[in-house]
Amino acid sequence: LLEYALGSDPLAESSRDLPVPGQQRLTVGGASDTYLTLSFRRQIGAADLSYSIEVSNDLGQWQAGTAVLVASQNNGDGTTTETWRSPLPSSSSLPEQFMRLKVAGGGGL
Repeated sequence: LLEYALGSDPLAESSRDLPVPGQQRLTVGGASDTYLTLSFRRQIGAADLSYSIEVSNDLGQWQAGTAVLVASQNNGDGTTTETWRSPLPSSSSLPEQFMRLKVAGGGGL
């Protein structure tokens, strides 16, 4: 399912196609700060897939719908590369932040 969702070849080594965590300095609401980010390729128009970017402070409880889309770039091959950020900057009072991608398939996937 992830091979299809991320637009990678199931017959080839594809660790380079996995979601990529990072940190990026962004200006949000007029203030510049560093945010945890997650970038990945997504199938364009794949109505049989749902993508959810989840955020956690403790790896136990995950929240969907709080991550913020930062950038989306069409790759010209039926996929787009998206970068999402955590809702709070790294300088917030939270000791740690984590992000993950969840993909669900419908229609027999």
